[in-house]
Formats: sequence, C-alpha cells, structure tokens
Amino acid sequence: MLSIPRDTKVTYDDGNIGKINGSYSKGGAEGTVGAVEKLMNVPIDYYVTINMKGFSDLVSAVGGVRVTNDINLTNVNKRFVEGKIDLNGKEALQYVRIRHEDPRGDFGRQDRQRDVIMGISNELAGTSSITHFNKLLKAVGDNFTTNLAMDDILEIATSYSSVRNDVDTLKMEGEGVSIYSEAYGFNLYYYEPESKSKATATKTFREHLGLKN
Repeated sequence: MLSIPRDTKVTYDDGNIGKINGSYSKGGAEGTVGAVEKLMNVPIDYYVTINMKGFSDLVSAVGGVRVTNDINLTNVNKRFVEGKIDLNGKEALQYVRIRHEDPRGDFGRQDRQRDVIMGISNELAGTSSITHFNKLLKAVGDNFTTNLAMDDILEIATSYSSVRNDVDTLKMEGEGVSIYSEAYGFNLYYYEPESKSKATATKTFREHLGLKN
C-alpha cells in the first residue's frame, strides 16, 4: 500500500507537468491512472474511486471502523484521542481529512487514511454474499465508480480476503521544490519524489506483479 503525497509532481496525459491531486480534474479516473502509471512505472488495470460522501456512507454501511490513533487531534468540535477509537461514517471522514492540525501534515493524514482503509477491509472480512455487496454498493450509490465487474469484486473478496493480514506499507520520500508556472505567472510548490525511494517502491510493486525490473 502506497500513498502518493497530494502535491507530487507528475506528467499528465497531455504531457504537461502538474500535481497528482489535479490529475482527476484533468482527465477523470483514467487521467489519474495514467499519471500514476508514468510516475511509478507500473501498469494499473483496475481502479476504484469514491468521493467524500461515498466514503462516509461506506464506513456507516459496514457498521463503523476501529483504528489506533497515535496522536491527540482536534477537528472543528470533534476531538480524537490517542489510542484505539471507534469511528462512524461522519467521524471517519473528519479523521482522514485532518491535515493542518497534525504536525506531520499530509504524511500524518496519509497514515490515517491507510488505517481507515484497513479498518473497512477488516469489517468486510469474510463477506462473500452478493446480496451484502449489493447493499454496500447501493449505500455508496453514485459516489462510487470502478471498472471492476461485480464478479471481479466477489472473486477478490472470496479469494484474497486474507491479504489484509499481510500488507506492506511503502512511503514515498522526497522534498519540496518551487517551479515557475507559465499558466499562473509565479512559482508553484511541488513534492519531488526522491529517486532512490521511488525506485524502491517501483521495484516492490513490479516484483509483486511478476514484472521484470
């Protein structure tokens, strides 16, 4: 599992340089897939997208999630204490969106996002009923899109549910850079992945996929 920092410099499908968090508005899910493929040098066959309402609804649909919070945080009028905490859909959305209140910034937020994803996975463990999955998909409705067929989803759920117990977490090291933008007429901040760190992540993914490095 790898989180790509929101300001990571990528090349869009049209050849222009931009940030990974702008790739979706430029070309939808396929635009983001293309940007990640270029960045990481790995093929991506399938994707799932979910917006914030869908995320909240999904967490509620699985009955909430339990995560281990490693730092006391406050978001608006909600306080998330250090330790094991149970989150409903609304709380989970608040929890994964916190950035400025965390001294680690976006990196702390990435950790929380991964933890909640694993929490959802754990709640879904052992669920193979197509009726149950239809209920979950109905809960997120139009806030969820994927190019996976229902048969693919059920196959993953039934054949690969145990992988949640053996997940490698990778981190993309790098540094901030300032690059002049002709479109805006001033410098923009980008996150530039460190070559060795990116190469290590790419190597790991390609080995898991059975591809030559």
